[in-house]
Amino acid sequence: MHRATGIFLSLGFMVFTIWLFCLLDNSYPKTMAASFFSGIIVKLLIIAWSFSFFYHFANGIRHLVWDAGYGFEKKQIYSGGIFVIVFSFLTTILFLYSIF
Repeated sequence: MHRATGIFLSLGFMVFTIWLFCLLDNSYPKTMAASFFSGIIVKLLIIAWSFSFFYHFANGIRHLVWDAGYGFEKKQIYSGGIFVIVFSFLTTILFLYSIF
């Protein structure tokens, strides 16, 4: 899941880069970009990218803890996984609440 969210974030970064280039191009109509990014499919992608970002971030920290040699007991592994998922959902909801 960590690698899948990393790949999905890379695709999102490419879309974000294209969007930035469209903003810089004065010949590109801004209303067309605004209507595109207000569509339901794009909003669902933004939600998915947000969740992927927070999941990848939290799971990356979990891997850093493992690299330090901690958290290898079975109970710690399961509780760490649950924490990553709960953290990802909560931060995604808070983030989306702040932008929508």
